[in-house]
Amino acid sequence: MNKALIKSRFAKSLDTYEQQADVQLHIAQVLVREARPYLSVYCDRLLEIGCGTGFLTRELLSDLSIQQMYLNDLVDMSSRMEQLIGLDHKHTEFCFIPGDAEEINFPNHLQAVFSASSIQWFLDLPSFFSKVNDALLPEGMFFFNTFGPVNLNEIKTLMGEGLHYPDADELSKMLSDFEILEMWDENLVRYFESPRAVLQHLKETGVTATHSDFRWTKSNLIAFENTYQDQFGCEGKVTLSWQIYYFVCRKK
Repeated sequence: MNKALIKSRFAKSLDTYEQQADVQLHIAQVLVREARPYLSVYCDRLLEIGCGTGFLTRELLSDLSIQQMYLNDLVDMSSRMEQLIGLDHKHTEFCFIPGDAEEINFPNHLQAVFSASSIQWFLDLPSFFSKVNDALLPEGMFFFNTFGPVNLNEIKTLMGEGLHYPDADELSKMLSDFEILEMWDENLVRYFESPRAVLQHLKETGVTATHSDFRWTKSNLIAFENTYQDQFGCEGKVTLSWQIYYFVCRKK
């Protein structure tokens, strides 16, 4: 996992991300909706990990009254705070903490930690989960999603590469410091006009289909498009699929 490359790709996608990342917006909305029964509308201290361009941030601010909100992302978004938080929230104190969430220090005494579509990039999930647990107050809440082993299966099938996604049982074992209150998965399929449109979508959300040394040529691009169309064509379009895991956890 090349964190510098991940950072560079997401930074390049900042101006196109929100137009393309409808799945990520859906995930943020689901997380906040499912968090409502577990949180008071008034929240003193909340940390969001991997805030990106602010999908989850704005959903949280529209749903909760937050006194102190800590925002983290690998890409320094502090110059885009207006985009991140949306309308004026004069009753909330914001603190942006740039950097790798596996390495930075977290604020403590948190009532809740949220993370949407971020932790699939992490190298050591058990250590990260333990770090989150340490930052929470007793019975503090941890809401997050990640992706399952068949996520972006079309790309993995054709390219022979992709992220390693732990399955639900593996993730549950890693969360031994938490009580898992809810865990469920969701499968989504999006349709694109062509395989090239799939590649463009991935690029514009900062998720490219290739490793850093790969280079597209005319011949391998044509071969990719033809095979993609043959295997994943559907009524004149092609599919791209997501397997999403959601977790609602409470510190033991």
